[in-house]
Amino acid sequence: MDKAHNRPQRTREGEWYFQRDEWVRALDKRIDLPIMARFVGGYIAMHINRIDREMWHQQATMAKELGLSAQSVKMAIRALVKAELVVVEKGRRGVRKRAVNRYRINAPWFL
Repeated sequence: MDKAHNRPQRTREGEWYFQRDEWVRALDKRIDLPIMARFVGGYIAMHINRIDREMWHQQATMAKELGLSAQSVKMAIRALVKAELVVVEKGRRGVRKRAVNRYRINAPWFL
């Protein structure tokens, strides 16, 4: 019996969340990356907006919510970018003079 035949159809949104979770599972297996990079990568993935496929939290916010230093978050993001797992679009300074970067998961189905 074909098991794929018995699988329920996913909605478009359900498929998006499934693929995001698969990316997180693959990230968890990347033992070549520092544990902090995997931790921060999971945070970024779980906070990505499904509509525009971006996450735009400040690094200071990520650090606070994860219980890390801002420097640890910066180093983790650098490792994720170097591994081509995350794309960072540098933000412009807004009214409050704070630049907010935009983060995207680098996966074919996210582009």
